[in-house]
Amino acid sequence: MALMKFREPNQVRWQGVRPAHNGTQVWEHKDADNVTIPIYTVPAGQVLYLCHASLSFLAIAAGGYALFVRDLLDAFYQGFTEGVQIAATDGLFVSDAYCPPIEVPAGFDIVVWSGAAGLNVRGTIHGWVE
Repeated sequence: MALMKFREPNQVRWQGVRPAHNGTQVWEHKDADNVTIPIYTVPAGQVLYLCHASLSFLAIAAGGYALFVRDLLDAFYQGFTEGVQIAATDGLFVSDAYCPPIEVPAGFDIVVWSGAAGLNVRGTIHGWVE
């Protein structure tokens, strides 16, 4: 995949704050209730560096929910997926940080899925594109 552009020539002697990225920050969230909703689509010619993803929900109904990356043909991207099957009375918040970040190619979607009516799921992502 692409090479991140925030390298510093002398990484052994960093002082102060480490250098950041040269891209545009992405922080997005969407809610789904018995549907699959795209949270973010990686723009053409860019790569998304996914640093953090989380799922939270309001469980009125039992069912499955997930946050995943899919390609242009709606197939799962092998690099990343989060999913859980719950009962109506369960409560859960799932959060992951990725270091190094997961590289998601141009045109791919990050989506949140809710598998039951009344199962309101919020998916949140944070990273950058360059």
